[in-house]
Amino acid sequence: MVLSKRRTGSLEAKPQGNGGGLGKLAGVVDWIARRIKQKCDLTLDELVVHLRCDSGVEAHRVWVCRRLRSLQPDQQRPPTLQTACFFREMVWLSRFAL
Repeated sequence: MVLSKRRTGSLEAKPQGNGGGLGKLAGVVDWIARRIKQKCDLTLDELVVHLRCDSGVEAHRVWVCRRLRSLQPDQQRPPTLQTACFFREMVWLSRFAL
């Protein structure tokens, strides 16, 4: 700590990480979404190649895959058995109620 104070003049911590979501792929998220809508049968490797050729961004396929996962909406959980039974009972009552 003493050496850091002598070198920099303060004890403030250096910024770490990628700046809170400002990585390489932050600027091309819309491009990725448009490309997937245009050609929905692209493989991940093909998408990485298109990304490199079209926008000049060199990114590993793992990071592109993670970004793709963040683009898709959250999966809805399937209804539980209790919920399914409740709705089945409601349908039955609506059909046969007088």
